[in-house]
Amino acid sequence: MCCLGCKAAAELITGSGLQQFYQHRQSRDPDAFYARVARADSLAPLAVLAQRWQYLDSVTDADEYLIVDTQGKRTLRLNVAGLYCASCSWLIERTITHQCQSARVHVDVGSGTVTLDVPETETSLALLVAAIAQLGYQPQPAKIGDYASRVAHQRGERLLALKRILVAGLGSMQVMTFAVATYVHGDSLPALYQRYFHLVSLLVATAVVFYSAKPFFSNALRDLQHRRMGMDVPVALAIGAAYASSVYTVLAGNNTHVYFDSAVMFTFFLSLGRFVEMQVRHRVLGAPDEVVGLLPARIRIDRCGASGRVQTLDIQPQQVAVGDRLKLNTNDIVPFDAQVLDGVAQIDESTITGEPDPVVREAGDALSAASRVVSGKVLIESRSGWADSSIARIENLLQSADRHAKEQAHWVETLSHHFVFAILTITVMVGGVWYWLDSTRIFEVCLAMLVASCPCAFSLAAPVARSASIRVLRRLGVLVSNPNALHTVRRVTLWCFDKTGTLTRGRPELVAVQRLSSLTEQQCLAIAASLEQQSDHVLSAAFQGITVSAEATNFYEETGFGVAATVGHQRFYLGQLSWVTSKLALADTSSVALLDDCVHTSIVTLGEAGYGLHAIFYLQDALRATSRDAVNWLTTQQAKTAILSGDRVSSVADVAKNLGVSAYYAQATPEQKVAILNRLHDQGEKVAMLGDGVNDAPVLAAADLSLAMSSGSDLAMSNADIVLLNGSLNQLHNLIAVANKTELITQQNKWWAIAYNGIALPVAAAGLLTPWLAAIGMSLSSLLVVLNTLRISRAVKTHKRSSFSNEDGN
Repeated sequence: MCCLGCKAAAELITGSGLQQFYQHRQSRDPDAFYARVARADSLAPLAVLAQRWQYLDSVTDADEYLIVDTQGKRTLRLNVAGLYCASCSWLIERTITHQCQSARVHVDVGSGTVTLDVPETETSLALLVAAIAQLGYQPQPAKIGDYASRVAHQRGERLLALKRILVAGLGSMQVMTFAVATYVHGDSLPALYQRYFHLVSLLVATAVVFYSAKPFFSNALRDLQHRRMGMDVPVALAIGAAYASSVYTVLAGNNTHVYFDSAVMFTFFLSLGRFVEMQVRHRVLGAPDEVVGLLPARIRIDRCGASGRVQTLDIQPQQVAVGDRLKLNTNDIVPFDAQVLDGVAQIDESTITGEPDPVVREAGDALSAASRVVSGKVLIESRSGWADSSIARIENLLQSADRHAKEQAHWVETLSHHFVFAILTITVMVGGVWYWLDSTRIFEVCLAMLVASCPCAFSLAAPVARSASIRVLRRLGVLVSNPNALHTVRRVTLWCFDKTGTLTRGRPELVAVQRLSSLTEQQCLAIAASLEQQSDHVLSAAFQGITVSAEATNFYEETGFGVAATVGHQRFYLGQLSWVTSKLALADTSSVALLDDCVHTSIVTLGEAGYGLHAIFYLQDALRATSRDAVNWLTTQQAKTAILSGDRVSSVADVAKNLGVSAYYAQATPEQKVAILNRLHDQGEKVAMLGDGVNDAPVLAAADLSLAMSSGSDLAMSNADIVLLNGSLNQLHNLIAVANKTELITQQNKWWAIAYNGIALPVAAAGLLTPWLAAIGMSLSSLLVVLNTLRISRAVKTHKRSSFSNEDGN
């Protein structure tokens, strides 16, 4: 290199994984390099390929495939054939982000789907899909809500796999029949018979290798093309070497040993093992749109147009708009997030919350999509578009979990690549040793080593267990958005709870109003309701339903303190007494005497700029039915508990006394909460924080483990590692049980993978393991890891029922 600039440029190209630049930089065709690395600019082959999916870039033609949110972000789901392991996921993500850096990619290997979130409207979706196809995969856009097509897609993959297994199984029986005859009779077998057996075995093995083993060769070729040592590289090398050497022996007319039996047996057992593994993964991981599959394919809604006319439309649930209305009868599925306008019904919400008992919903109550009407009739109205719905929010959190998982899985994938390279190196070295010991056995020993070795079991050890635990918890109403949190759960020594909305039900009620000015109580309430209309704080719910005095403008919210807005040309402040008085520059508040009979309530103060204080509102929020049980159970598990709240001391102390919590921190601002948390960290505590409000977001982000209630703010949930969907704190029992079981099974899987390779490879290197027996062992090693993972579901069977407690008392 001529200078440091060239060195830096070379490091940049290599660091970006674009080493192929050096293979094509001398080409006269300026597009040669870009064609190989799937760049969209000036790329004729990719552009031609993209014409097949050109309809995805048309708004009118793609409405059946795209979900577009209010910001214009487009979401497209693809069924992709040929996905197998984390290498496939890595490769697709790298290609898509290379084309569009702002695109978000979610690859679900278990269900064979790829989800693209593209924020820019000018980005061509057709080119992104074509880039995936250019890698050798088979992408097929899936219609929104078309759960049946995705099931059919998986069924088609299973059918193809079964066909390959059938051919390999029949071929194995036939080839082994001839092989056993050769083993038994040996040299006494007439040469003509032996020649016949070899020729028929060649024909049968050819069908097995080129049909049943095709996926192994395709995956290995794809890995090598992208300079990666994938898990199928030694597999393809073993099958190919056994087959090729045997073909040469037969065609050359030699009577030496052939390995057709090893090639077909390896193909059969490995194909069978991966099929069972795929079945279990589909069962354990599930499709991310499993809940969507419960929704009706089409619904007939009443929509009010711009002219005021009501139209009856036949749409998909994903095309719903705010204000759409629908009548539901018994056994109907709620197709979108809605509010009940009229009627009373019993609703089964177990699909979303995991809670088994139906709840009563009537006018004014909210309904979640995928709930079922057990009895009754209701008229509902949509309260959000699909992109802002609870199901879409759950899917986003699950995709967040997948991104966290990929960060952890990256080093496992890297280790697997190094493992494969090491196996190939060791095999060559062992072959050299056998050259001096017994050159006639070199091929047999090396083949057995390639067949026996497999990083699959180690690569699957943690990801499969983690995914299984996430799915089990999801069915119980616990959503894990950061899979690493399951490991953290076991190390938590202190569980900190926010009070309002976490230990309490988050439904504050106004119990008293203390007037401090000439304004009437109704006037004070109307002004407060105007200010709280735009707030997401839990306490704002106490002012819902109160007639506002005027529209609030110039709204401002200071997290953890209060809100301010202009109402009727006057500036008002509503929040903590100390905050309001500081905003109004009131030096002396000693004359404000709080009501004695409301000492344990939360207070909200209303003040006006240039005037002073108008009123103090006293709010009461009842404890959750499960709060006491959860705190008591944590205490029995030798875990410490504490309350960390911004509410006043008397209110927090009362809750702490009722629940038996000895440590509590009151009147803490968001910054003070983080400072308290850091102080606890310095004392050696591993802290789990449970909160639900906007003011809890900073402390949730700072905690070792963060949990949010689903009834809380979006900001709190986005900063939480785990979300409790049904509001039951008893779910902490299931969470800890599943986390402990997951850690145990993960360790078992890892030790099994290490033990298998630690035993199988030396035995194969010593010449004590035949290739066909190595094939069985290699297949079983991965299969046992997956089957062992199924035991995670047993972690919650004994106490699942006790964890469900309806906070409404229904």
